[in-house]
Amino acid sequence: MKKAVVLPLCVSLLALGAVPAIAGGASEVEIKIRNSAPAFHGNVQSSESACEKQRAVFLYRVRSGLDKLLGDDQTNGQGRWEILEGEQFTLKSGIYYAQAPRLGLESGVECRRDNSRKISVD
Repeated sequence: MKKAVVLPLCVSLLALGAVPAIAGGASEVEIKIRNSAPAFHGNVQSSESACEKQRAVFLYRVRSGLDKLLGDDQTNGQGRWEILEGEQFTLKSGIYYAQAPRLGLESGVECRRDNSRKISVD
């Protein structure tokens, strides 16, 4: 008898959005970086469009210990971002990557953190 009551209750809660961790789910994010002009630019891609828009993106240079934060940007409506050399940092030889940090939305969707591939600059 208990099994017959539990299943309809769970279905009702899901339909009402009362379980946001399940109803909203988590969205994988893929952040891309390119080594063509401007110095660093790319886009944040996700199956959840809300995870692409107005998303913070940070640029780092790898170094021993903590990586150095060089600059940041916020994605536009299509998930595109750019961090310009000269405005926020001076380009030096090294290994660079971008990061979009984890973001929880009011809708209950969790946009997961992701790092771009690393780019070497000589």
